[in-house]
Amino acid sequence: MSETNPPDQGLSPIEQLANEMASLHRIEAAECGLLIDELIESGTKDVSRIEHLLDRTLDACAHNSAVPAFKRLCKYYAQFDPVGAEFYVGSYFEMWGE
Repeated sequence: MSETNPPDQGLSPIEQLANEMASLHRIEAAECGLLIDELIESGTKDVSRIEHLLDRTLDACAHNSAVPAFKRLCKYYAQFDPVGAEFYVGSYFEMWGE
């Protein structure tokens, strides 16, 4: 029986960890996108639920695929709490600098 080489063979432990984190951020970005779609479709104005999802998505913005969903939720939130939405927009720029 022969051993198969893992795809990360030859990478340093830090590089392997960085690859794993990028993969987790990509998965989280996809999940947050689905949750945001559901939340907006429901029409909820549950600030606690919205802010929890904004927090999760803000972290997932380490992967660029999360950014459109984050912006969508911020725009939705701004319709009834512009100050709260602006806080998250500012947090995004502070965290990711874009």
